[in-house]
Amino acid sequence: MSQEDVNKIFTALSHEIRREIIRILAEESPKTFSELMNKLDIRDTGTMVFHLRKLEGLVTKNERGEYVLTDLGRRAYQIMNQIKTERKEEVKEVSEKIIEKREAETISKTMIISDRLNLYIDKEFLENIRSSGRKLILRDIVNLTISDDIDPNLFNEIVEEISDVISIRAPKKLRPLIKLKSRDVLTTEQASLFRAGYIL
Repeated sequence: MSQEDVNKIFTALSHEIRREIIRILAEESPKTFSELMNKLDIRDTGTMVFHLRKLEGLVTKNERGEYVLTDLGRRAYQIMNQIKTERKEEVKEVSEKIIEKREAETISKTMIISDRLNLYIDKEFLENIRSSGRKLILRDIVNLTISDDIDPNLFNEIVEEISDVISIRAPKKLRPLIKLKSRDVLTTEQASLFRAGYIL
């Protein structure tokens, strides 16, 4: 392909209307001047003539006076599709990277404690998690005890989820929040005094 042909293709593909003309002539039957205008929703004949002139060498007329693509026009159509495919792949790749990054950020900002027989959570522990900029998820715990020194606002801010817990012992002031954040909890008991006898 000569440099002149390359220039013609770049000129053709540089405008949306010309790209659409190439697409229509490649994917549909040959079109008359008025059929192309209707397909493109162009009302001004001067605009149509201008773009067809810019497509010289890529578009020609057949024996019936209809517009068709030349070999160079078909090459331009192939390049258009190749660019479109590459863009889709680039967008997909970028999207996947963004999703991976967000998932990694979510994981790094969340502390998950799971598979414990006994777990005791107090104010100091939640404040340490808050100071590290993370949230807390509690899963698969047999006995979960929550200290009565925990402020409901602190609990609500730090604890994201409590799931698959057999028994929760917690002060009355935290029970509405625990109910909101819990899933698959067998029993929730109220108690006013706790011993910090459980270790993480």
